[in-house]
Amino acid sequence: YASAIAVSTSDTIKAIAVATGYSNSAIATAAYSIQPPAATPTFTPAAGTYTSTQSVAIASTTSGAKIYYTTNGSDPTTASNLYASAIAVSTSDTIKAIAVATGYSNSTVANAAYIITGTVATPTFSVAGGTYTGTKSVSLSTTTSGASIYYTVDGNPPTASSTLYTGAISVTTSQLVQAIAVKAGWANSATASAQYTINLDATLASLTVGGVSQTIGPTINATTALFATSASVTATANDPNATVSIGTGTATSGWNTQVVTLTNDAASVTVTVRNGATSKAYTLNLQAPLTGTFQDARNLVSYPIKKFGTTWWMMSNLDVNGPLHGGSWACPDGTTDYTFTSCTTYGMLYDWNVAMNNASGGAGVTGICPDGWHMPLSTDFNAITNPPTALSIQLPDGTNGVVWTADVTSDLSTADEFSVSGSKWGIGSTGTTDMASVRCIR
Repeated sequence: YASAIAVSTSDTIKAIAVATGYSNSAIATAAYSIQPPAATPTFTPAAGTYTSTQSVAIASTTSGAKIYYTTNGSDPTTASNLYASAIAVSTSDTIKAIAVATGYSNSTVANAAYIITGTVATPTFSVAGGTYTGTKSVSLSTTTSGASIYYTVDGNPPTASSTLYTGAISVTTSQLVQAIAVKAGWANSATASAQYTINLDATLASLTVGGVSQTIGPTINATTALFATSASVTATANDPNATVSIGTGTATSGWNTQVVTLTNDAASVTVTVRNGATSKAYTLNLQAPLTGTFQDARNLVSYPIKKFGTTWWMMSNLDVNGPLHGGSWACPDGTTDYTFTSCTTYGMLYDWNVAMNNASGGAGVTGICPDGWHMPLSTDFNAITNPPTALSIQLPDGTNGVVWTADVTSDLSTADEFSVSGSKWGIGSTGTTDMASVRCIR
């Protein structure tokens, strides 16, 4: 023996020691069992870049060897996946494998990296592009499993940074929808696009004021009821999915009703119909009549009426019979029934107590006026420019006329009247037993 012995296979070494002056030593024996590593696994097809799913087979030349593998990047052990058949590689991945056999040590780890660069299927649209008369719900899909879809509606090409598709897109206005499908390790799909033209109806079907239908146009001019301080307005859209608002009121679907308050006999509000992003505004002008006709329910005599400022005036003298007992009243020709020509032309004449219905003088006294009306004060006459002309004061004798006011003088035996004498007129006093006409106001 001169140097160390290389034992590369299983073997037994025996040895004795010999020296001068000594007998030989006993025989020493050492048995060595050498286990070579199993053959490193190989992959078919080899690692590389592919455009479709690969079926990867793993093999070892060591007879009877078992192969264990991983696809999560960790080194395999006998606790890893036992290889039984070809592995389908559909996305970029790395396979690691070892071979294990009895009488052999484990093989070294084999690695194979696969890059799959298939192209994701182009998205499809559930509703084809085109022209529609209402909102469309558009769903997107791709046949590539696990792919995500991104889309735009602003005209820009979609990318993986665009809006992620998570559910049907509500197309309420005309727009271009573009989409791509994306999957990790795959080439992005081609861009799919669909142009939608949406014609939403944002027009009024009808509008009523106080139940009276109005002609629909950009500006709607409506007359309210006589004496109205407010009006009920109902607006209905052609499309029940549209919302309708009247003035500052809350918008409601399909139709809306609001009570609009008139200020100084008028109001102007905007009626708006909205359907998606489409809207149309109408201007509604409300005007209470400033002239009209009032019928006295007591005898069905009708009077022309006119509004001066905030006060309504009867434009003809009152013509209604006085009480059956007490006081004086008569037509200008002395007859005593409202149907006689003298009364129908000039109205009835009353003494002050009959005119006031025996009430004390002052503001707001109904007197002989119909319900809702009252006797005027001298200040009411004076508030009108040229009352004889403005109020069309009838003059029974052609030149002179007197109309009672509700003002009483301090001695209670005379009362104020509005008098007309030729071209002159003004407020004066006369005895309460005198006869004069009555004009009612409200």
